[in-house]
Amino acid sequence: MVSASEFLSEVEGMGLDREAVSSALLELYVAGGEVPYERGSEKPVMLPYWDHEDWVIRFLWESKLVTSGAKMGNFDRLTRYHSLTEKGRKVAQEIFRDFLSLKKEAIVAASRGFSRKLLYLIVAGCSGGVGLTYRVPERREVSAEDLSQLLQKIESDIVLIEDHAIVDLVDRFGFKGALEQIKDRELAVSRKRHPIVFARFMVQYPLVAQSVVELFETLVNHRVAMKLPAYDSRGYLIGEEYSAPPEVGDEMISLSDVDVSAELGRFAAISIFLRRFSRDFTKGRLESFARAFNISESEIEVALDAMAKEGLTSKYNRLGKNDSPPFMIMDRERYSERVHLDLKMLANDILGE
Repeated sequence: MVSASEFLSEVEGMGLDREAVSSALLELYVAGGEVPYERGSEKPVMLPYWDHEDWVIRFLWESKLVTSGAKMGNFDRLTRYHSLTEKGRKVAQEIFRDFLSLKKEAIVAASRGFSRKLLYLIVAGCSGGVGLTYRVPERREVSAEDLSQLLQKIESDIVLIEDHAIVDLVDRFGFKGALEQIKDRELAVSRKRHPIVFARFMVQYPLVAQSVVELFETLVNHRVAMKLPAYDSRGYLIGEEYSAPPEVGDEMISLSDVDVSAELGRFAAISIFLRRFSRDFTKGRLESFARAFNISESEIEVALDAMAKEGLTSKYNRLGKNDSPPFMIMDRERYSERVHLDLKMLANDILGE
């Protein structure tokens, strides 16, 4: 397979602009290997995210480094992408690594302007199959109930990724039984993948998200990250997403070597009260979760006694069965404010480290 230097020598030998071709491949690699370029079927609209001269795109396509085609949606949502081929990815990766070596000092200097714990969250919470990806939260203000649903979604997404037999669960237990199995596995995932769940949750928490966006914008300015529209499988626009190659995450790992065990413990405790917004978070599930994170029943009882005196909750349902509610939320608004306050204090400690 041709190397980057061989390919770019070929470009120069043809009298073509080496920098134009190199820049186009660099951007595609930074974007995770693909960029949307056109929307709609009857009256297609060109998108501005990979804006290069026509000859550059045709040359890369004819050199079999780039392929183009529809990926999702119908009618006005039909979205076409330019994508790197396997050959193109290898060449583009070499180009990017050479580029990164020139940018390394500037990226390290910029990253040091953020706390090491924030860098840890980004490395742990944004890493995926093609590098770092970060979906920008749609709203700056969210309720505690929204955050409870976010936590559940993060855990269920990990279950669906790690367990390829969800359809088998439906066959074996029926739809309702499968949901119960998934909920049990969500608790197992929270224990097994707690640092990942913690990181993915906190980078979406509004106070932390502001700093995450700021850092990614810094990377965009250095041309080692891109901001692109995000579409669902039907082609609907669902927001914006930052993307950066795995090599950028590798650079951050050395800068994010920090002990977050205290923050992990605090998040586990806060999440007990966050989970209570779900009717399915029974006393049995609370006990299972508490045992997994070495949180004693007496600690929970003391916390609830204090909140009960303020009228936020009932006392702990010590005599309840596994399927009983662990406690009742008596003042939903003030209870939500308390959970928000605990999360805000945790976020400030992470950002201020």
